[in-house]
Amino acid sequence: MVSSAVGRKEASLSYAIFSVFFVALSASMALWLDVRFRGLTPSDLRAGGLRLVAAFVVAQLAVPLAGWAVSPLPPSVEPWTLVGVGFAAMVFLMLAVVWMLRLAHGLLGGMLR
Repeated sequence: MVSSAVGRKEASLSYAIFSVFFVALSASMALWLDVRFRGLTPSDLRAGGLRLVAAFVVAQLAVPLAGWAVSPLPPSVEPWTLVGVGFAAMVFLMLAVVWMLRLAHGLLGGMLR
């Protein structure tokens, strides 16, 4: 019996391509959430700054805590959990940045008129 994998190269995704897609999809998800759920947008600079600080803290702590939480599980579960938690943390961080940019634009727009 001849294997069907003979003569075929294994396809793999490079880290650079994965990183570009990860950031691009996180940004597009953040923009979609911003457009879809306008009520989540902070009303003033203080609230936006608090959400930005919270997003940075979540981005720093979420992935290590998720890795610790799934370490007793089978090894095939950990990478998918870390990618999922990292994606959610990146979306929250980018959403907070979009909110701060919108607030800063509103402040500058009022000063220029």
